[in-house]
Formats: sequence, C-alpha cells, structure tokens
Amino acid sequence: MNGAGDAISIRRFSVIGVCLLSIAFASCASLLNAGNPLQEIVIESYYPGDLPMWEHITNSGPAIEFEDIPLGVIIPHHAITATVTARFYQGMAKKIQPQTVFILAPNHFESGETDIISTATVCYNTVYGRLETDMQFPGLLAASQLVSLDSRPFNSEHAIFFHAPFIKKFFPDSKIVPVIIKWDTPKEKLEELSRVLENIILPDALVLASVDFSHYNRRETADFHDRASFRTISNFDVDSLFSLEIDSPASVYVLEKIMAARGYRKGVRLFETNSEDFTKKREEESTSHQYFTFFKGEPEYKKGLTILLSGNINGKNDSLYLFDKWLWDRAYVPEKDYTIKRFLKNIRGQEDRFFMGTDLYIFDCEQEEKAYRFQKNSVIIQVIKFREGELSDADYSRVIKALSAGCDCLVVIYQYDSGKLAFPGQKTAEMFVDNGADIFLGRGIHEPKEPELYKDGLVIYSAGDFIEETGPAAGMIVYVDYTPKKLSCVKVPVRVRSGYPELDE
Repeated sequence: MNGAGDAISIRRFSVIGVCLLSIAFASCASLLNAGNPLQEIVIESYYPGDLPMWEHITNSGPAIEFEDIPLGVIIPHHAITATVTARFYQGMAKKIQPQTVFILAPNHFESGETDIISTATVCYNTVYGRLETDMQFPGLLAASQLVSLDSRPFNSEHAIFFHAPFIKKFFPDSKIVPVIIKWDTPKEKLEELSRVLENIILPDALVLASVDFSHYNRRETADFHDRASFRTISNFDVDSLFSLEIDSPASVYVLEKIMAARGYRKGVRLFETNSEDFTKKREEESTSHQYFTFFKGEPEYKKGLTILLSGNINGKNDSLYLFDKWLWDRAYVPEKDYTIKRFLKNIRGQEDRFFMGTDLYIFDCEQEEKAYRFQKNSVIIQVIKFREGELSDADYSRVIKALSAGCDCLVVIYQYDSGKLAFPGQKTAEMFVDNGADIFLGRGIHEPKEPELYKDGLVIYSAGDFIEETGPAAGMIVYVDYTPKKLSCVKVPVRVRSGYPELDE
C-alpha cells in the first residue's frame, strides 16, 4: 500500500517545542575530527557539566518495579521523557548490572553507506564520566560483512546519545555496543543480524531497543496506534512489526528475535506516556512512548485488534477497499496517483503516520454480499456489505447468523439508497446486531450521526462523507478497538473540500 512522503523524507525525530527539562535541544558536538570513519570520536551528551540538573532528573521519582531480571528492553529516546526514563533505569539497576549494553536504534538521518552501522571508536562524555564502547564486539559484527564500522553517523544520532548519561549513572561499569539501522533495511539482513548477535552476546548482556512510537498525530490517534503496537510486540508477532507506527520496527524485530532465542519471550509493558503528559497542553503533533521489558518465559497473549472505518466514498472507487496493513512508500507522489487514493493526500500526515499502524482498514467492499475474512491476534473478523432492500429481513437474519457463527467479529456495511436516515434505518441496524453483527456501519447518508453502543454491538448509523468530489462535506473516521470482552470506539471528525478529506479542528 502506498504512503505519503516524498523521496527524500525520512523518519525524523519528533521534537516537542517545550521540553519539560530543557534538554531537548542540546547539541551533540565532536571534539575530534570526524572525517575518518575509524577515528575516535568523543561525543558530548546532554549538558555534561550540569550535575545538579542530572541529579534532579535521575532522582525525580521512585524506581519502576521489575518483577524479574530483564535481558531486553524497549526505551524511548525522546528527551522529554527523561524523568520517566530515569525511573525505568533505576528499576533495572536493582535487577541487573550488565557488562555490555547492546543498543539497537534507528538511523534517523540515513547516514553512512550501509544499512547497518556500528562503531568501536565512539566515547560519550557524560556528567557521570566517559561511557565507552565495548571494543571486542564491533569487530565481530564487522567480520560478518553485514555491519560496517563508521563513527561519523553517531556524531548526531540522538537515539544513542540520549541513553549515555542514564547508562553511566545506573550501570557505571557497563560499556555499550551501538548499532543503528536504516529504515529500508531488508528483513533478510535483520535476520542475519539477529543470528550474529545471538552468537556473540554474553549471558549477562542487556539488549536495548531505543524506539519512539507514534509521531506527528493527535493524542487520540497516537493512543489508537499504540494499542496495535502493544499487542503486536506482546504477542511476538515479529512479521507484523513493519506495519506499525513506530520509528524503528527493525530495532524491535532484532530485539525480539534475540529474546526468543534466549527464551525471554515474556514481553511486559511497564509504562506508557505521550508528550502531552509532559507539556500539559493539546498538541496537533504528539509523540508517544512505551516502555517494554522482556523476562524469561512465554508471551502473555493479547487477543484483539484495531479497526479504522470511514464514511462514504462518493465517486468511482477503484482501489480503496479493505486492507490489513498500510505501508509507507517514501517515493509516493500524490500528483502521479490517478486512483481514488489521491484524495487522501491531506489526511495522510507526515510519513503517512495517520494511516499506518492499524490492524484493519474498512473503506468499502469491492463486492456486495461477499464475506471478506481476516485474522489477527487470534481474532477472526468478517466484513460484508449489503444494499438496502436487496434481501428480506428473514434472509438478512439467516445470513448474519451463519456468518457470525464462523468468526469472532462481524462487520456489516449497509448501503442506504434513500440518502436519508429515518427510524426504519435504526430498526434495521438493531436487527443486524440482534442476529449477531458486532459492528454496523451505515452508508449513503451525508450527515454523520454519533456512534452508539447497542446491546453488545456498535452501531454507526452514518459516518457521513469521506471522499466527496462535488463539494464540501463532513463526516468522521471511527477508531474501533475490539477485544472479546470489550468493544470501544473513538470518532475523529473529518471535513471534505473538493473531494479531499482532512481532520476537522
């Protein structure tokens, strides 16, 4: 599936304008000539001379409790999270003092000539002392001919240097092995990197994936995307990581491969935050963070999935139907797209972040009265579309009962031909839910109507318009989170101008 963004756009760090701790804009400067990829580089971490500030950060709250010894973790690199990150490190330090910390991180600026880069010659200067690289391991990585050694990209890579003060403070005797990975690194290389690391990592080493989650989205969208990320990571569904809305699926992929090989498959999320939690104000572009730790054992399986539903598509629909993933295409140019998807350019957001990260997208069904079947996180979902008056109520009831018996979640799209919602429309929706439908989505009515919970189902009488080429219109996107015990939704208002939907203020 194509995504927004131009050919030179990359997954950049989402910087919040006001950092709670005034450290988000600290510069990273080399003290030596960085022209030689093998020459030692000393990198200044955030405010290396301000001991009172760092003591305030690292003693700002109680340690987060760890139930067991972790050998793998996911921690953000967004500087606004510093106080929470300190509590996380403080909790880890009570359970483990690793000799080496392997840091897997995104290559934010796509620096260097190879997909995977490490270094043996970078040292981080922190307020707690020099954090050095463990020189015995980068050479082993380079020997695989998979990883190149180049110090220069680390000079500006905040996904690594953000962690330097915390590691030196809480693991004072540890050394690090930093590894940065480009966005488009093929999965075959990530598989090989996982195997190489499995063979060289010592039993007491800690593997840290430095990863931020949702970017450039409002809080409600970020929270919705984080639900999918939470389940996918917890369930060790590594092949689905690449359709999540996170800044380095590759880092999490390699981490989970290593944890699986070591028998540490119990992934537990200890904390989650959003930049709004720190700025205390509404943000049009927030950043979310999740803190995972991996313990010895098997996954605590999370059953459920997220669903995005849209309003009417008024015009010839040639490609916008049902999808179980949405992948960002950096080379996508809307002006060269002549399908109905070209109308999405104003709503995609930076790097297609608005759409990425949902388990199932329901825009329309290509064929009516045909059941489309999907499965994710042990949830079987079916989607079918009917047109008003095509069948009798008895026939609708018979079909719905049969379909609902064969799945966990049944979604019915019902096309009203009258274009107006009247009381019989309400009775029709209730009839579908009474016979086993979990979600009812009315289509063909221009005015959006508030979603309602009816018995154990969700009724969306009308989501209004989503694409309307003939003039201005209004509608909504509905985010649905389905679990076997709970069905919840959030509506996102949309306005449509000359066919193009965009988020309403």
